[in-house]
Amino acid sequence: DAAGERPVANALAIRGLRPIPREQVLRLQVPTPIRIGQAAAMRVVNAEGAAIPNVTILWAAQGAAWTDQGGTLRGLKSGEATVRAFIHGQILERHVTVNP
Repeated sequence: DAAGERPVANALAIRGLRPIPREQVLRLQVPTPIRIGQAAAMRVVNAEGAAIPNVTILWAAQGAAWTDQGGTLRGLKSGEATVRAFIHGQILERHVTVNP
C-alpha cells in the first residue's frame, strides 16, 4: 500500500519428510456452527477422550474463520470454513459453518 506496508500472509511452508503417523486414533472437536466474532475452543482428543496438548498441534483455518495456535477459532464472516489440525503425522479436518 502507499504506507509501504505489506499485507499479512496466511501461508506456512514446511519442508522436510512427513512424519510417520503414529498408530493412534485422534478426533478433532470443533463447535459448529459459530457466529461472526465468536471465539470457540477447538481440541484434539485421543480414543479415550483425553485432550492432546496444543503444543503438539499446528492449527490452520481457511475460509470464513481464523484460528490461533492455541486452538481458538474465530468467525470472520458468514459462510463455511475448513479447520485442520496437523498432529503426529496426521491431518485432521472439519468443516464449520459461520453464521451472522
